[in-house]
Amino acid sequence: NKKLLLDSEKYRQFLSCVDTIFIEVLLCIKDSNLKTRLQSKRILNIFIKKININDMMQRLLAILFNTAATTATATATATATATGKAKQDNNSKKSLSLRSSALLTISMVLLKYRNYNNGDIVQNQASLLVPKVCLILTETTDSSLATSTTTTITTKNKKKNEGNNNNNNTATTEMVRAILTFLRVCVSILHLDTLNNILPRVVNAFCSNLGVHKSKFLTRIRGIMRKLLSRLNEDVLRPYVPLDTIPLLDYIIKQNKKKLNKIETSKKTIADRNRSRSLENVLMDSDDERNSGNVSEDGDSDGDTQGNLMDILTNV
Repeated sequence: NKKLLLDSEKYRQFLSCVDTIFIEVLLCIKDSNLKTRLQSKRILNIFIKKININDMMQRLLAILFNTAATTATATATATATATGKAKQDNNSKKSLSLRSSALLTISMVLLKYRNYNNGDIVQNQASLLVPKVCLILTETTDSSLATSTTTTITTKNKKKNEGNNNNNNTATTEMVRAILTFLRVCVSILHLDTLNNILPRVVNAFCSNLGVHKSKFLTRIRGIMRKLLSRLNEDVLRPYVPLDTIPLLDYIIKQNKKKLNKIETSKKTIADRNRSRSLENVLMDSDDERNSGNVSEDGDSDGDTQGNLMDILTNV
């Protein structure tokens, strides 16, 4: 409702209502129930449309950088404790899930407003966020590696710890996926001069900082690399690509050339086909004219059936 946005008092009331359910809606994005996920996404789309971009980003950034996630996790923990289901490892999992949901929503906001009047705000926010998000990626993968290399597990608690590690690994995977999605969005929407400035950090993030998660996200890595090649020249990109990722770069370049050659071949085939058809039409038209008597019997194509009018003028 546009009137809601124009009335500052009603807008503040609206924000107050949003704040009561905002964190819960973000958590529901990762719910196991499909209907719950779809409904939460619809509600988030309403928030993105109705809330000012600065107010929306303020709330999302507070959650992403844990200034608000701590409160949310504490509330969730208190509720779980009351029902007798609290577990310390679930808190970190919820925190990571909440932060990854916030980052995915930030990506939605940036895509939504990239071509609107708030384009400058989007460019500024995206360029400032990329280094910070890359740092979160490093911290997330390092903590995941430290967890996976821990071997001091007693036989009695082995099964319990394995379950907790699986939960943490799932939450870490969700965070890495959200970060790669954010990087893909930034590569798509940032101006070329800004993209050139942050290019080394972006390439290093999705090529070198994924650690054990790199094999899980090869498709997303190819997507980011393919998008970079579509926006930047190979000579600009290649110096920043690590040696172990050069084969992927060469593969994508080769595939792009094959695709271009296929398109050119298809265009040439269509042009030749059209040329052949046009020649056939010309021949058929000339045959039709001859059969219909438009060509004079004396060999003149002037329409003079008497055979003397144009002959006289020509001779003169």
